[in-house]
Amino acid sequence: MADTSTTAQKIAAEVIGTFVLVFFGCGTAIFTGVDYVATALAFGLTVLVGAYAFGRVSGAHFNPAVTLVFTGKRELPVNEAALYVAAQIAGGIAGTMAAHLMFALPVVDFSMKTRTGGAQWFAEFVAAFGLIATILAGIRFQRTA
Repeated sequence: MADTSTTAQKIAAEVIGTFVLVFFGCGTAIFTGVDYVATALAFGLTVLVGAYAFGRVSGAHFNPAVTLVFTGKRELPVNEAALYVAAQIAGGIAGTMAAHLMFALPVVDFSMKTRTGGAQWFAEFVAAFGLIATILAGIRFQRTA
């Protein structure tokens, strides 16, 4: 598994994987005008491809919540987890900027709409829980996949 990869390879896999995930997910949302089904499929299929591409290198976390879970399970050292999270943030920012460039939007822009509150936090919790539950179940029942 990921144990034979160097730290640099793991960090590169997290940057690239997160970049691709955010680029395709956000790019789909921009292109479709936030068609929820298309955006969900883009994110889901990109995670699947990313897991196959980078799973043996870094574990293909692509999300700080996933990294936190594996750190809590003591399967990822804290110092390496911090590097993963930094890589994921950098890859996510770069992916968003690339998607904006692709659609001739301002590379850096601030939303004029407030996106916070109970409903948004609940949705984030459900999405993160679903992602982590899927990963943990997949590992438990089909580790090689």
